[in-house]
Amino acid sequence: MPKVISLPARLLVFVFFLVGIYFLPWWIVFACVFVVMLIKRVVLFELLVPAFIMDVIYGAPIDRFYDFQFMASLIMVVILIVAFLVKKYVRA
Repeated sequence: MPKVISLPARLLVFVFFLVGIYFLPWWIVFACVFVVMLIKRVVLFELLVPAFIMDVIYGAPIDRFYDFQFMASLIMVVILIVAFLVKKYVRA
């Protein structure tokens, strides 16, 4: 049976991610979100919006990735996929 996370907890993670965009390094924000997803055994799809906002604010085309500028969104999608695949192996 899938775990359900309460709305206030989802909003808290969303606000942390949104505030973390401005005040924390990107890797700390993504690591904390990944840990929360593993501990709570949920996939938080709504975090794609702040990742896209992060790309719009800070994203710059990178030559080695063929001028791809949405790296935060791509990292968030990878984190969501990994959390979805790993959550059944993590004990609650």
